[in-house]
Amino acid sequence: MESDKAFVLSKKRIKETDLILNLFSKKAGKISVFAPSALKSKNRFAGGVLDPSHLIDIEYSVSRKSDSLILLKSAKLRRSFSGIRKNYTHIQLAFYVLDLIQNLSQEEDIDSFEIYNFLGLTLEYLNKGESSIYFKPYFLGKLLKILGVLPLEDKWSFLLNKTYNDLDKNNEKIEELLPELTYIKNRYISGVNA
Repeated sequence: MESDKAFVLSKKRIKETDLILNLFSKKAGKISVFAPSALKSKNRFAGGVLDPSHLIDIEYSVSRKSDSLILLKSAKLRRSFSGIRKNYTHIQLAFYVLDLIQNLSQEEDIDSFEIYNFLGLTLEYLNKGESSIYFKPYFLGKLLKILGVLPLEDKWSFLLNKTYNDLDKNNEKIEELLPELTYIKNRYISGVNA
C-alpha cells in the first residue's frame, strides 16, 4: 500500500458506482486510478472528496492482476480550494489548468514534482479570488517551460520571469505571445498522442 498527496484532475463514472480518476500526485506524478464502489462508499470517499481540483491524501495499491491498474483504497480531503467555486471565471480557469496538465503531462514524467508545485501555486492563486487577463498565457508558458517544450529564446524570458503576484505589471508583450504558445502546445499534444 502506497500513500501520497494528489490533485484530482478529472473523474469519470463507470458502471453505477465506480470511478476512474486522473490524479497528479506529489511522488508519482500523473496517475490514473480505479476507485471501486466510490459513489456508494461513505467511509473511503466521503463528501465530494474526489471532485476535480481537490488536494487529497490517498492510499492506493497496484493490482496483482495488472501492473497498469492502480486501485484507490481511500482518500481524505486535504484542501478543497472552495474560493474557486465562488466565481464562475475562476471555475473555468481551474478547469483550463486541470485539462492542460492532464493533456500535456505524461505518466512517469521526470518533472512531476515541479508540475505538482506549480499546480498548487496556481490553484491557490485562483482560490484567493485573484485573476488576470494574462493568466492563460502565463500558465501555459510556464507549464510548457517545465515540460521542456518551450524553445529557449529570449522572447520568453519576459513571461517566464514573472510570478502570479506581478502578472499585471509591465505586461504589454504577454498577449502577443499567446498565439505562438497555443501553436507550440497543439504541436506538442499531437506529438504526444501520435
